[in-house]
Amino acid sequence: TWSRTSVEETIVSGFVSGDAFKLSNGGAVAVVAGAEYRSTKAAFEVDNEQRTGNIYGFNALQDQYGTIDVYEAYSEVSIPLISEKPFIYSLSAEAGYRISDYNIAGTTHTYKYGGEYSPFQWLKFRGIYNKATRAPSVFEAFQNGDQGFPSYTDPCRDVSDDGDGLPDVDDVTLT
Repeated sequence: TWSRTSVEETIVSGFVSGDAFKLSNGGAVAVVAGAEYRSTKAAFEVDNEQRTGNIYGFNALQDQYGTIDVYEAYSEVSIPLISEKPFIYSLSAEAGYRISDYNIAGTTHTYKYGGEYSPFQWLKFRGIYNKATRAPSVFEAFQNGDQGFPSYTDPCRDVSDDGDGLPDVDDVTLT
């Protein structure tokens, strides 16, 4: 028996980043903005024996083919709030936003916001809240009615003892 998997991925990405301006506390507001296009094409092919379920102990598998295209745009900002004060070596805030348009799932919006606090140069605390999504992979999105393994009950699982020291399997069912 045989199966063949092939995946082709194309990524085009670009961004700009830098300091937008200086604050009165001497820190610079850092920003990044970018865009990305990703295309994932995948194929999973099986032989006729797997397709028809003719392999003992395994259910049938079907061929899978599909393409996922996604266009994204994103932006992030980091803002230094306080620096080099007693018990506040640094305090900053950050935020980010991403819009993604999937050919199979539609448009999603994700974001994050959080902060970072360092009471001393050698100690840092960071907290972030985000809303994220996970689109299905090509194989998850285009799965073609596959099944799991067939049901089976271990005959040694239901052991009763009639005194002969051997396992009895009177009540075991195989499906």
